[in-house]
Amino acid sequence: MTDYLTITQKNRQLFEQALQASLKEMPMHPLLKRALVYAVDGGGKRLRPVLLLESYALFAKDLDAAMPFAVSLEMIHNYSLVHDDLPAMDDDDYRRGRPSLHKEFDEAMGILAGDALLNGALELAMSAAQQDPNKWMATQILTRAAGTDGMLSGQIMDLYDRVEDLAHLLRLYEKKTGKLILAACEAGAVLGGATEEERAFLRDYAEHVGAAFQIQDDLLDAGQDLEADNMTILRFMTQEEAEENMVSHTEKALLALSRLAGRNTDRLMQITRSLMHRDV
Repeated sequence: MTDYLTITQKNRQLFEQALQASLKEMPMHPLLKRALVYAVDGGGKRLRPVLLLESYALFAKDLDAAMPFAVSLEMIHNYSLVHDDLPAMDDDDYRRGRPSLHKEFDEAMGILAGDALLNGALELAMSAAQQDPNKWMATQILTRAAGTDGMLSGQIMDLYDRVEDLAHLLRLYEKKTGKLILAACEAGAVLGGATEEERAFLRDYAEHVGAAFQIQDDLLDAGQDLEADNMTILRFMTQEEAEENMVSHTEKALLALSRLAGRNTDRLMQITRSLMHRDV
């Protein structure tokens, strides 16, 4: 099976160019710019911006119109990672095989760089929106996904809730991971001019992709030495059950895509299948 990186290579290259250009154009202190470049240059699958661009491409051809929103979304995602690594939160010294931003610079810069990524993301989306109602709607989708009933809520649940059962854990996953994945697909659809029914099918798709993606993360972590308080789905089901659950969510995601009559969903289907076999 062709892997995710190969399938998405062209769009990821276009995205990387747009991301670097956006950071270059933002006026800021040189030290902050170094920190932001470090934050976004750490690798990663670029799943969220790719999903936004691929969802958009179902309905429109010119990726340039969607690219600022893909960049904005990835900046939001990276802000969350920078803050998540801080000593007051998950206290991780490494991210993607290299020192976390607050270890490469210092804790204060970790806080400020995260703030700058979030603020810069919103400035970029609002600037791109101009007077276009679909672009304003996409900006709202991204903002809400990162906000008090979205990713932020998931972070708080992760830090402060005592997760006693699977249903609680899945709600945490939905907020912390799922909301930005859902926002990627819905914002892409809105930007491309999708109908409400088409947006509903993509929301259904994204919810299942987000669930499958998080379960796969837990399975990939299974071979590592986990801290006693590290909560994963394997606390509530066996590895075999988790694998079956991941496959079930993937199949439901593909079914949702198949309902987009008249749209070429081949690439999104390929990407979705390939994610099930990733090793990072």
